[in-house]
Order: sequence, then structure tokens, then C-alpha cells
Amino acid sequence: MLELCTLASGSSGNSLLVTDGRTHVLVDAGISCRRITQALASLDLTLEDIDAILITHEHVDHVRALGTLQKKCAVPLYASRGTAAALDYPAERVHAFTPGDARCARCPSAPRTMRARAWATASRATTARSPC
Repeated sequence: MLELCTLASGSSGNSLLVTDGRTHVLVDAGISCRRITQALASLDLTLEDIDAILITHEHVDHVRALGTLQKKCAVPLYASRGTAAALDYPAERVHAFTPGDARCARCPSAPRTMRARAWATASRATTARSPC
């Protein structure tokens, strides 16, 4: 069964864990690495259990911990091409995609696999009818 565990949500930082009990994908890393580590510990997990990171977009409240995470765990990062280009993450671990692509997050010891599909959305900035 797929579980979504919110680690943090709000303007000060966003992060959640998607897991099927075998594969663990961190979606966004907008809080400190310390807070991510503490939140994972409350789920009986560590940074070493993370199989992949998926970044939804490059705002700081979604990427704050990436600099530290890339040093502490050598996991692949998945993001759209535009977001991937804006991130400071080791190029050999970045898997960029475009709408319609499907990507699999695999841990080093198969068969732990999770598949994600990307699709295009309009941002609020391009669809707003009046300024807020």
C-alpha cells in the first residue's frame, strides 16, 4: 500500500515522504536536513533509507536542504528539466524529465521500484486574472 507522510507543509518549508514500505521517495526538501532526519526517525527511517528525491519546483521552501542532503546521501534526484537546471546537485545523479515522461526510482537492491509520471500544469503566475 502506498503511504504519503507529510514531514512539513507551509511557506517555511515543504517535504513529504512517499513510500510503499520498501521504496522511500522524499518529495521536496524545503526544511533543514536536521528536521528531515528527525521526521524520518519518527517513522523509524534514516536518510540511508531514502531511495530518491523528487523536487516539484525550485523555490527555497522546496529545496532548502538539498545542499546538505547531497553530501549525506548519494541518491538520485528527479525534477523537470527546468527545475533540474536551476538546482545545485551532482549532475550524474540528476534525472530530468518533461511532461509525459515516466521515471522509476530504484534502490540499489532491486526489486524496490516506484514509478512517477510528470504532466504539465500552468503556474498561478500565468493563470492569475488579477494581482493579489
